[in-house]
Amino acid sequence: MPLVGLTTYRQQATFGPWDTEAAVLPATYLRAVERAGGQPILIPPWSETGNDGHPDIQSLLTSIDALVLTGGGDIDPATYRARPHPETGGVSRTRDQLEIALARGAAQLGVPVLGICRGCQILNVAFGGDLIQHLPDRLTPADAGGDGLDIHRGGPGCFRDHEVHISDKSGLSRILGTRRRIRSYHHQGLGRTAQPMEPVARASDSTVEAIEAGGESFLLGVLWHPEEEEASALFDKLVIAAARRRRMRIDNPETKENA
Repeated sequence: MPLVGLTTYRQQATFGPWDTEAAVLPATYLRAVERAGGQPILIPPWSETGNDGHPDIQSLLTSIDALVLTGGGDIDPATYRARPHPETGGVSRTRDQLEIALARGAAQLGVPVLGICRGCQILNVAFGGDLIQHLPDRLTPADAGGDGLDIHRGGPGCFRDHEVHISDKSGLSRILGTRRRIRSYHHQGLGRTAQPMEPVARASDSTVEAIEAGGESFLLGVLWHPEEEEASALFDKLVIAAARRRRMRIDNPETKENA
């Protein structure tokens, strides 16, 4: 069974009588990997204390068969040389550093990657792109979903469903087709896209909703939340790519460090 690493984040959490800081991740991600036939492996965030005990990125990546960069708070604008917007929040520089390093390392080693929401933004920033820090600043009333509301997110904890249009020349279209109804919750968007990523899906307001690298690699980011679907073709394809990489590592162990 292929091992799929998922990034987590630090948050105050309650366990029985305990109210303490924890490394957490919504279980919907785990169920999505399991339904697709993978074994989820949680990747803890770096310590916020600033010590030097950072993980060995290459050893971590060569021990898993695929990587999911999960959702969460905003990315520190300093990572893409921007000043923070008043609406930018939930920033964790240590999480940013870890996930950017994972994204770059995975691309170098050929580890299949699926970036979800924040994870899609991480992929863009990791390769030199930038972000739109607050989409409502860029949208007009005509961009709303017919009811005067932002199509990209509902109220606190409420997803918004809307349609995306996918390039028929993309690898993503071979998985999902050229039109897809998706579940979305984000206030930031993708700005300048840097190689090897390219935009492959857009919302009705023309904002970019997905990016991918060309070629045979599985390096894909979507701004929506496929883990919220009862069955996700994206997770199915990720696990298929992970299984292929696992077979290669088992059959050719000498390539493990240089895949």
